[in-house]
Amino acid sequence: MDELLDKLINQGFKAKQTNNRIKVTLGGLANRVNISYDIATKRFELHTNDLIHSLCSALFLLLGLSAVTDHQGLNSFYVVIGSLGFLMVLLTELKVRKLSDYVDSLNGASP
Repeated sequence: MDELLDKLINQGFKAKQTNNRIKVTLGGLANRVNISYDIATKRFELHTNDLIHSLCSALFLLLGLSAVTDHQGLNSFYVVIGSLGFLMVLLTELKVRKLSDYVDSLNGASP
């Protein structure tokens, strides 16, 4: 893991190691990405938690849109938070592509 951390930092990624994971900050509105090593497959794996972020964003968006006719400020706030959450997931997926390609090259095999 230390070798991977050094390689990521040399490639210009903002990474730090905690426990048995490497946390990579992609910058901007993108979410953090965790890299762990799977002993069974002997490969590094990326974890973006996009499913959880998408479900939370969908919940906020549905809460805001469910009471559109109420004209309350709180409903607009829910819509904005839900939309921002989906934007963050989209930006994370766009920014993680470079990191994913680099980790796949280190794994030595194509997916």
